[in-house]
Amino acid sequence: MRVAPSLVVQLADHLEALGAIERVRDPADRRRQRLTLTEGGSRLLGAAGGLAEALDEELTAPLTPEDRAALSRILERLAARAGIPTE
Repeated sequence: MRVAPSLVVQLADHLEALGAIERVRDPADRRRQRLTLTEGGSRLLGAAGGLAEALDEELTAPLTPEDRAALSRILERLAARAGIPTE
């Protein structure tokens, strides 16, 4: 993920406190933990996705469909160059 491990731990701590994930020790390697999305986490993910879509619509409302398509292509190229998957 190209993120400092300490940030991943903080994020996991926060998500666990929200009840969005559960940590389970990996039986094959007790040093590792598996993070599992809970039912509440699934609802949270859906809500966040809906909010992101609404924000995207709000921010791009002034753009024509052609401008939106061009912006999308440009952002995908920049993400690809940075090694960030877009799907």
